[in-house]
Amino acid sequence: MPSEATKFTPKPSDFTTHTFSGNASGQEYTYRILKMKDSTMIYVSERGNEVFEEMALGMVSASGDTLATTILGPLLGCESQQLAEKVAKRLQKQIYVSCNIPAERMSRPFIEKHLVDEIKNRPEMF
Repeated sequence: MPSEATKFTPKPSDFTTHTFSGNASGQEYTYRILKMKDSTMIYVSERGNEVFEEMALGMVSASGDTLATTILGPLLGCESQQLAEKVAKRLQKQIYVSCNIPAERMSRPFIEKHLVDEIKNRPEMF
């Protein structure tokens, strides 16, 4: 007696995505946000040069301290780690950051400001 195939019903995803861009010092930057159930991933790169060279994780400990570590890329001077720590403190959850902007750029403060402004204006996306 053949068994009836089990019917598969997909569960709605807990992931949402959001993309926006910003301009700093004449260069266009792409921001890609992946919001998950208890964490968020933020990817930033120059438009037209999207690479994935570093990644960091930031989180708030049970004692309230903000911690961050580099997962991928250089251990010293990882811009992603600094940004992950700041955003984790602001959002009070785990934040993965991949900020693929050359370190010598004077535009870093503007890039961070674009991100903070978007968090303020669209908190549901983070």
